[in-house]
Amino acid sequence: MTALWITILILALVIALFSIHINVKLSFSYNETGNEGEIEIRYLFLKFKVFPKKEETAEKEIEEVEKKEETKDRKKHDLIKYFKIFAEVFDDLKKGVFSLLNYIIHHLITLKKLNISAIYGTGDAMYTGIMTGLVNGFVYNIVGLLSRNVKLKDYNINLKENFSEKELSAGVFCVLNTNVWHILALGAIVLKTAIKVLFKVWRMRRK
Repeated sequence: MTALWITILILALVIALFSIHINVKLSFSYNETGNEGEIEIRYLFLKFKVFPKKEETAEKEIEEVEKKEETKDRKKHDLIKYFKIFAEVFDDLKKGVFSLLNYIIHHLITLKKLNISAIYGTGDAMYTGIMTGLVNGFVYNIVGLLSRNVKLKDYNINLKENFSEKELSAGVFCVLNTNVWHILALGAIVLKTAIKVLFKVWRMRRK
């Protein structure tokens, strides 16, 4: 009986952990001096910075250069052979990619927060006015498309035009929510597609 209760508690703990939200923070900004970006993943008390990564050491850079040189020295692959393989597995790849995208759009991601901001100007009032129509149409159409296909909880759009000076700066910040169950389901789709493709490649090589 004790073993049963321990099993139930372990299962309950796993279900609870798998159901907890994973927050992904994405930010990108651009201006005349350059651009910056950051990707951060948070799960419970854990925090991982995916981008930007730490600068690689000189030794790693040397190794990469050597690997590139080795790759150049290798014999060229038979393109016809690979084209035949690609043609054979194309339908399975296409179905897998569409299934993947469909799951990502409709199930995997919840957009908890989305902020888009921009200040722009061409230095000419007439052209800035034309640009205003284009920018607003583009941004609001993208947000509308997202709201129809992805769970979008909260968003803020702040677009400002500068009619007197030439200027361009923009920024995007968003927080995505998912959980381990969705990631496992996504992995299952990838695995299913990979097995089909690899089986066909193996069968072609046997022939």
